Amino acid sequence: MAGVLAVSAAGMLQAVRTSERRRKGDGVMAWHDAADITALQEGSILECDVAGRTIALYLLGGRVFATAAICPHQSAWLAQGALDGDDVCCPRHGGRFHVPTGMQLAGPACGPLQTFAARVDGGRVLVDLPQPLTMDRR
Repeated sequence: MAGVLAVSAAGMLQAVRTSERRRKGDGVMAWHDAADITALQEGSILECDVAGRTIALYLLGGRVFATAAICPHQSAWLAQGALDGDDVCCPRHGGRFHVPTGMQLAGPACGPLQTFAARVDGGRVLVDLPQPLTMDRR
């Protein structure tokens, strides 16, 4: 797999696997390095910045999941909420979402929680995020 490596301002190595880009909806998808798998603990939420977005990572039943880090209702940070099995509960108004699917299970949220594909490769958690489309004006 060909890749592009860059050192962030914090000096952390990030890998963007440019050979694994594909289309989803209106954008191009790409895998991004999110965290070391050892940073995740079973049944907890890890908030991290990935490719300019803040996402939430979960380790549930030995599987890794990634969602938007904030509740779609009133932008509360989900990492400050609680996990109940495969569900995350918003700390502000108790909105409840199924982590693997993003499905809203209880209000007052106004729709599903955005989810992203996640996988572990070489001890690193990779998250599949949409990239903005650019116009080539040649």
